[in-house]
Amino acid sequence: MRFISQANLNLCLFTDSYINASSENLLSPLWMLGTDEMKTEEVSEGDSVTLHTGITEPQKYDQILWSFGPRGSVIAQIPERTSKTSFRDDERFRGRLQLDSETGDLTIRDVKITQSGDYQLKLIRARQTKSRKFKLILYVDSLRFSEGENVSLDTGVSELQRDDQILWTFGSEDTVIAKRERNTNQTADADGRFGDRLQMDDQTGSLSITNTKSTDSGVYHLHISSRNKVSYKKFRVTVWCE
Repeated sequence: MRFISQANLNLCLFTDSYINASSENLLSPLWMLGTDEMKTEEVSEGDSVTLHTGITEPQKYDQILWSFGPRGSVIAQIPERTSKTSFRDDERFRGRLQLDSETGDLTIRDVKITQSGDYQLKLIRARQTKSRKFKLILYVDSLRFSEGENVSLDTGVSELQRDDQILWTFGSEDTVIAKRERNTNQTADADGRFGDRLQMDDQTGSLSITNTKSTDSGVYHLHISSRNKVSYKKFRVTVWCE
């Protein structure tokens, strides 16, 4: 694993913290966040976000590790009780990451679809490991169209890989409206809302809605997954009646 030494990144985040319960942990700032705490922060494309460790004395830990994706690839770390920071030479994050040597907070700049996904923080001390999880969602707000217009919800992906799976859902109940599995695209219309007006692009996974209606207004969620990555994107669409 190749790392590049540097000194100091930002993202939509959903966090879930869980920690080993010991008397020492009970006194730590991270423990005080609560084991069931969940936070969300939606980030627009090109914006930055900071993932906070919740600690003030990182030198107490043997290692601070930040990892990304389903395989937990380490992308940034403060090793062996030092104030030095290092980053993995990963094309997805090159020039985008900043690690605070005082707190261990990770900032991700200029967020795109490839930086959305699952992050994990590990604070390692002796035989104990404290962990915190983050989910980054790229958010596209306020897409407005007139009734009858055609709409395209762009994944931000130039070309899907062979093992990429796509899932499009709609509304607060996350009703599945389109999916791609094993290079096969499928659309669905559980409540008859869309009829035959949905189409998913074979190359990019982008979703098109033709002849839009006011009932198409709402929130659309995109989930892209493979063995090496998980990406998230959210769209808020409003269709106006004229």
